[in-house]
Formats: sequence, structure tokens, C-alpha cells
Amino acid sequence: MKASRFRTPAEREAIQARLIVLMNAGSTQGDAAEKIGVSRDLVTYYCKRLRAKGLIPRARTGRRPGDGWASKSSLSGSDGDHSKPGPLHVYEAKRRACLSCSDRFWSEWPGERVCKPCKQTLAWRTGA
Repeated sequence: MKASRFRTPAEREAIQARLIVLMNAGSTQGDAAEKIGVSRDLVTYYCKRLRAKGLIPRARTGRRPGDGWASKSSLSGSDGDHSKPGPLHVYEAKRRACLSCSDRFWSEWPGERVCKPCKQTLAWRTGA
């Protein structure tokens, strides 16, 4: 196909038909772009439209561990360490005013805004 941005309707239909065959055969968008000879951006554009019509399965981007993307093992620390990673934020306990009764209480994290006595009331537990 030509590299021009402007394509005839026949060329667009040919690209889309070839894309439907390749994507239903399990190709990634990157592989399909190389095989058809068009940019990956164009393939992404057509894939969105074809997916909306139900003509191709969900997106296959070709991103695999080892292709510059972090794998699960590289995120968890050493190769043999499969423990849960530590928290991203360490919050300090802080005195806050309860949103229900306005009493001051020690909040463990910024999202804790209702004191424990108020959370034990029937109204809180039933969502009233």
C-alpha cells in the first residue's frame, strides 16, 4: 500500500478486510501493521472501528514481558522473593474531626473521616 495519508475507499476497504483476517487469526496490531505495510497508528484506528462493529476481537497490542515492559518478577524484587510488596504510602496518624459527630479522633489514614463510635451506630451500619 502507499504511504500517503489519503487513501481511496477501495484501498481503505482492502486494508480493513486484510486487518479483519489477520486480527481474527491472532495477530497483534504491530504484526498486522508490518504485514499490511501501514503505520501502527492507522491499524489502531481501524481496529477501534472494527471492534465497535464486532468484526474483530479485543485489542492485541503485542506488549510482552521482555520487550521493554516490566514483568511480574522484576516488580516483586529479587527473583526468589514472592512476598507482597510494601505499601506505596506511609501515613501518619493524625487528629481529625469526625464528619458525623464532629468529635476529634485519631485517624490512621487520610480517608478515615468517621470515628469508631459513629461507625458502630445502627444508622452507620445500615447505611441510613
